Amino acid sequence: MARKRCFSPDKIKQKPQRKVFLGAPCDSADRHEGADDERILPVNGNIPNYRDAINLSSRSAGVFPPCWYRCSIMKTINTKSVSMYELNQVPSEAQITKYIRRILFGKNLFCPICKSRLISKYGVRYRCRRCRHKFSLLSHTWLKDCKLSLQKLWLVLWCWTTQVPIRQTIALTQLSEKAIRLWFERFRTHLPWENEVLEHIVQLDEAYFKQLTLIMGKQQGTRKLAYEILCGTNPEKIHAAHFLQQYVKPRVKLRTDGGGIYKNIHEWWPVQHQVDIHRKFEFSLTSEIEGMFGVLRTFIRRMYHHSTPEKLPEIVREFCLRFSSPETFNSPLNYLQKSLSLVPTR
Repeated sequence: MARKRCFSPDKIKQKPQRKVFLGAPCDSADRHEGADDERILPVNGNIPNYRDAINLSSRSAGVFPPCWYRCSIMKTINTKSVSMYELNQVPSEAQITKYIRRILFGKNLFCPICKSRLISKYGVRYRCRRCRHKFSLLSHTWLKDCKLSLQKLWLVLWCWTTQVPIRQTIALTQLSEKAIRLWFERFRTHLPWENEVLEHIVQLDEAYFKQLTLIMGKQQGTRKLAYEILCGTNPEKIHAAHFLQQYVKPRVKLRTDGGGIYKNIHEWWPVQHQVDIHRKFEFSLTSEIEGMFGVLRTFIRRMYHHSTPEKLPEIVREFCLRFSSPETFNSPLNYLQKSLSLVPTR
């Protein structure tokens, strides 16, 4: 019978600590004890798991990551990384959920189909005990297909409401340009509709964008705007008359430039027509509406960099709402309160 060997704790040898060399392939001179301590990290130490940067199987083959891996990893280890969601503009996930639930359901949660309050919760989803309909917080809204977390969605919405340019939004959210433009388009699509009727003193003018013509009117001294977009760059008098019939009250003071489409416009709609002749350097009667076109072009260039003819109508609508109803864009919460609602799908 073989005799068992007993080991005392004092005779057990301590296993040496393994070391990982970060940087370019190093020779044997760099692998001795105490060589370049910044390039040596303990494997069993308290460090993050950098599986992409340090491949343990590659060490045995003598292959080491390049130098730029070492710089990025050491910077991450030595510097506390700040998450984008630590911004003061982005609430917590629970707070955003509370905001959305209050907007959609009020104080008491109910089924969007049968309106029953007999609701059971399963994780992040709900089930109606009356009609057995299953739903989530956003399943009956225009955000039902959202793949972003609530915090990232809030961050993208904050960038849009505060007019952060496209490129800056991409850098902040780490999303692609295509994703940012799609989300900005969805936000524009669900803006509330406001049809303003202008009165008292109205300034009217037109601007041209490639294959489109923009006719815009402004009630002087106020933030009321009205606009109409026409196909082509040759508007006629009937187009100006149609705009007045839709957006301008009768018997107002209408101030325009000397364009041919406004000549004898009082015969098409009862207005008191006053004209500025720009070639005679007369700009006092139409100064406000002329300035609006300059602000519009600056807004498109700074916010979106450019605009295609297909996207121009909704961008002009966004611009007019930003000017006439700035309270909608004060915060993401204000925008959601005016745009988010339950839409039954059954």
